[in-house]
Amino acid sequence: WEQRKLKDLHKQPLLIEPIRTATYLSWSVPAFNDGVPEIARGSEIASVKQSVGFGDVLLCRINPRINRVWVVEPVGNANFPMIASTEWVVFANEDGDSHFLSALFSSDRFRNMLLSEVAGVTGSQKRFQVASVLQHEESFPSKLEQKRIGALFSKLDQLIAAEKRTLNLLKD
Repeated sequence: WEQRKLKDLHKQPLLIEPIRTATYLSWSVPAFNDGVPEIARGSEIASVKQSVGFGDVLLCRINPRINRVWVVEPVGNANFPMIASTEWVVFANEDGDSHFLSALFSSDRFRNMLLSEVAGVTGSQKRFQVASVLQHEESFPSKLEQKRIGALFSKLDQLIAAEKRTLNLLKD
């Protein structure tokens, strides 16, 4: 395993003003709870967004006690430009596996580190200090090992999501 600073995986945001007549796949913080990005018209988007790509890992800065980590993946056959809220910090694990990075960011140990880097007054106002978090070092296995670990956690996430859908259907 090798030590790497998170800044080496950080993807500098490419900020964009959404085009009013365009349609976007939007990874917003509220959409995270539904598990799928929103399809939004540019005319409905009131703020600057950042461009994201498949395989990017999104880590939410807002109220980090809530574990919000999202991998940008294809959504059906939707072929729209992909954008995300600037409340997401974007990482690209080009030398490894996105699902491994997602599992790492979702761990209790990592979450506790984020909570130690928080500034703000109340829950919805609290955000972790991005510059400090980017200086944090983590251990990374080989690319093959990352893929194996990432696949395992991805499968578990899929099983959990399927069970939640089943429970929701039973409630209905």
